Amino acid sequence: MSKEFTFRKANQANLMKINLLLPKLVKEYGDSHPEILEVKKVFEGMKKKTMAAMIGRKGNPELSQEFASLRQLTTNYTVPKGVNDNFEALYKAFEEADRVYKTL
Repeated sequence: MSKEFTFRKANQANLMKINLLLPKLVKEYGDSHPEILEVKKVFEGMKKKTMAAMIGRKGNPELSQEFASLRQLTTNYTVPKGVNDNFEALYKAFEEADRVYKTL
């Protein structure tokens, strides 16, 4: 596996799931769970950094701060009460992406 795109390749399924679920959950839970709006902002920044690293062939993007923010916003990926299964799937995808990132 190319070191230049390791993060993106290793997390392809997680990133696809996040891209699919996050907009739906923002729409559904943005008012009652405003942290999801902040999660979206952090993820948008992560996508920009990942694309810039890929385009510039700079290796893995530096996402330590973003994952720290996600852990704080989500209380270490703890699923809030009263939400649907997609919320849990989203947090699990973020948690797995975080775990993979730490191993790179």
